[in-house]
Amino acid sequence: MEQRVDLSETLKDIYTLQCRADLDTDHFYVFQAQPKIKAELDKKQNAAQCMEHLTEKYVAPEYRNICRDFYDLSTLQERLRGKQFLTCVYQDVGEQWLLATAVPERMDPDGMLHSVVFLVRNSTAQIAERITTQDKLKKSNRSLDENQRILHSMQNIYFSGFYVDLETDAYRTLFVAPWIVDFTPPVGRFSRFIQDYLSFIVLPECHEELRRALSRSYIQKALHKETLTVARHCFTQDYRSFRLGEYKWNRVTIIPVDLDDSGAPIHVLVMLQDITDAKQTEMEYQRQILESARRAQQANDAKTEFLHRISHDIRTPINGIQGMLRIAEYYGDDPVKRKQCRDKIWSASNYLLDLVNDVLDMSKLESGNLKLEMQPFNMNELLDQIDPIIEAQAVERGIQYEIVRDPRTHLELVGSTLYIRQILLNIAGNALKYNRPGGFIKVACRELSSTEDTALYQFVCEDSGQGMSKEFQKRMFEPFTQENTDARTNYQGTGLGLAITKGLIDQMGGTIEVQSEKGVGSTFTVNLPLAINKAAVTAVRPSDSPAQDILRGTTILLVEDNALNAEVAEFLLERAGASVLKAWNGQEGVEQFLRSSPGEIDAILMDVMMPVLDGLSAARRLRALDRPDAKTIPIVAMTANAFVDDMEKTREAGMNAHLSKPLDSEKLLTVLAKLIQKE
Repeated sequence: MEQRVDLSETLKDIYTLQCRADLDTDHFYVFQAQPKIKAELDKKQNAAQCMEHLTEKYVAPEYRNICRDFYDLSTLQERLRGKQFLTCVYQDVGEQWLLATAVPERMDPDGMLHSVVFLVRNSTAQIAERITTQDKLKKSNRSLDENQRILHSMQNIYFSGFYVDLETDAYRTLFVAPWIVDFTPPVGRFSRFIQDYLSFIVLPECHEELRRALSRSYIQKALHKETLTVARHCFTQDYRSFRLGEYKWNRVTIIPVDLDDSGAPIHVLVMLQDITDAKQTEMEYQRQILESARRAQQANDAKTEFLHRISHDIRTPINGIQGMLRIAEYYGDDPVKRKQCRDKIWSASNYLLDLVNDVLDMSKLESGNLKLEMQPFNMNELLDQIDPIIEAQAVERGIQYEIVRDPRTHLELVGSTLYIRQILLNIAGNALKYNRPGGFIKVACRELSSTEDTALYQFVCEDSGQGMSKEFQKRMFEPFTQENTDARTNYQGTGLGLAITKGLIDQMGGTIEVQSEKGVGSTFTVNLPLAINKAAVTAVRPSDSPAQDILRGTTILLVEDNALNAEVAEFLLERAGASVLKAWNGQEGVEQFLRSSPGEIDAILMDVMMPVLDGLSAARRLRALDRPDAKTIPIVAMTANAFVDDMEKTREAGMNAHLSKPLDSEKLLTVLAKLIQKE
């Protein structure tokens, strides 16, 4: 239902010109006008021509553009949206001040404007009053004329500026942004401007604070001479606004110009500024500070939690080892009891070793310093190394074990065998630890797909163990996370295995998926992309003679500064039938080699961290010696440094192999035997 308001009869005594523009038909109707003007308008063909005629003939030249914008029918719909009327003040050619008002006449329920009424009246008396006020402001602000250049520069900082007389509530615009010019005449009452500005621009939640900051009483108190200092010569208030379709941060800055005898401000500058970019930068900076504080607190909490857990996990097996030693000493004549104690000591010490290795691996992963040692390998050979380890543990626990391999695969690959082995042993180890007697574990390896350069391998480990709850599966890859609270008490793990496994898989560009049901079992699926070794050739394999047969009768130079470690290594070598020459640091090791005849020493077992001369420097000196066996003699690093970058350092120093402490006797003898046999 259309609404129609007939204003002509009611307003003819007030307004000298009353007319209506029909936006649908472009017709122009004159209700009230001087006869001459009405006759002129009746000759025009449409509303646009009528508006242009009125503007061009009767409006003072300096106000014609303002009137053209006001009478522009094409933009009325948008300008009147949400408003009851629009106004425009201008002078006619007779220097009379006129007030034009545009009022919606016909509008449908959807808000579509169909016609508008224009009303024009003589407002010279009212404007004269404003001009009088303006004159007063000019007289009291002559000093401002000297600062016009400064104000012009300030437009680069502020979007609007006002000179305000607090005594008379009058303002004069210095410069005004386009988006507030509609309700901001050049002069006027400052309190009225504040009300309009709050209504049209400022978000409601900022109204109260901004109204208070712009009130006369607050300004006079905040800018009283007793509160002003060199550092504080003004005050500001930040607020939010919505203009031109965007939310903005703004700031009003109020600067005193003149003070009365009591020291209260009489005249002030009110400057409006867009600080959106600065505010966003400030908020982002504050967010970063809060985030840094949160991370620091998180790191501190993690450190505290880590120290708490690691203290428990180290002290518990150490207490067990010391206790078993006391029990073994007490039962000195009972071989069965002593063997039980030795077995438990082995279990606790292996747990400690796993804990140290896991903590170091986790540290490397979290710091981003873990390096993958990429080297050629054969997948079947890698599985052959892992298979007996899992099988032996399965037999010991009474668990059925099966491994399935897909023969239709690329076997010659390039990758980090150390960490692939660790991933598979971690997953299979968990399947064994948390299985049940009579249960099963099945490991499958197959190639899912391949390109010219890469083979996508899938490893699946299925078990009939305890399984995991849905809740635990959400956090199972977090460090030190275990579902069974008695796991660490029984030396069944550190809670780092799955976290390390996930980190290694991510590092290799792979994925891991888990399906598990409490009381039924779990299935882990790992997909790893591995480079195909195109340069692989069939190598001549060394004989499979036992290591002891090869080492029997050889001479090994053992360079180790720790007496206990030296005693252990010497025992293992001599038990294999080798003769051992000992040196207590790298310098002694080089001198011992120089005193020997070429070929007299078959291999060198070298510690890395030693006094006088470390193992890496000693290896470099040995390789640089001018004697035939210096370039070829096998040098094996024997060190507690077990990371890939440590292995790279030993290799760069000229060493042939890298053994991590504590020494694995079988691995020590096998590595030495292979190197000596190869030589």
